Amino acid sequence: MQQIAAEYEAAARGLTGLAYGAASHAFITARQENIAMHVQELRGQVGDQQAFALLSDLQVSVSETEQEHADVEKGAGK
Repeated sequence: MQQIAAEYEAAARGLTGLAYGAASHAFITARQENIAMHVQELRGQVGDQQAFALLSDLQVSVSETEQEHADVEKGAGK
């Protein structure tokens, strides 16, 4: 789960914040491919329903973290 979270955050930072515009399509695609690989592993370990629940929680958490980072970056730019 930590690796999936790290990949989500890396991809999200490539689309927002200080890294916006610097991230290449290939970088984001690689993050998505890594996420898919880790999700498949997770599904094999805990089953589809539990994996879906864990990933849903993870996406909310990553979204909240990215919003916090964006808020900090906005404040730093003042």
